[in-house]
Amino acid sequence: MKSTRKKIIVASLIIPIIILGFFLLNSEINNSTQDSDSRFVRPTDYTPAIVLEEKVAPDFTLVDQDGQEFTLSESSDKISLIYFGYTNCPDVCPLVLANFAAVARALGSDSDRIQMLMITTDPQRDTSEVLGNYVELFDSRIRGLTGNKDQLDSVWAAYNVPFEYVRIGNGTDYLVAHFSLVLVVDKDQVLRFAFTPEMSKDDYIQGVKSLL
Repeated sequence: MKSTRKKIIVASLIIPIIILGFFLLNSEINNSTQDSDSRFVRPTDYTPAIVLEEKVAPDFTLVDQDGQEFTLSESSDKISLIYFGYTNCPDVCPLVLANFAAVARALGSDSDRIQMLMITTDPQRDTSEVLGNYVELFDSRIRGLTGNKDQLDSVWAAYNVPFEYVRIGNGTDYLVAHFSLVLVVDKDQVLRFAFTPEMSKDDYIQGVKSLL
């Protein structure tokens, strides 16, 4: 059990590095297009540790913990924090959601200008009810999102999200080694930068405030 857990923790740390490399290797953008499009102007009062390719975030439609349909493009006036995780996660997911809650508290009345999204990587166990109970432990303003197989396959593919189901011992229980970066999308739906689970709540707060 200990060796399995160690493997999962290592995998959860290595996968973001692999994906970060993917983003950096695929970060060539047409400069002339960006210069003529005001959406691609970088915030000037914050220096992110992980800069993403600046492109419009892929749109998607999923269902939240209350059974309500959620479409990313219909919230174009809000900053989005997009995270892929699952409710049985033993390590990085609680760190991220705790930071989400800290951001919401720090922003006060401005918290309605952001949306904090956790998209499941474990739909078999993460029903809307389970997601709702989980995010409520951190902050009710976090939206837990799931969907049918086609919907989830589509959003995972659009955001290049790798994950792997790892069986624990000889039983039916399993963990999910998954992509763990938080993708930050501005009010114009442009991917800007990313947070890691290990970053402090102040890193999250300052990053979000730079886009308000």
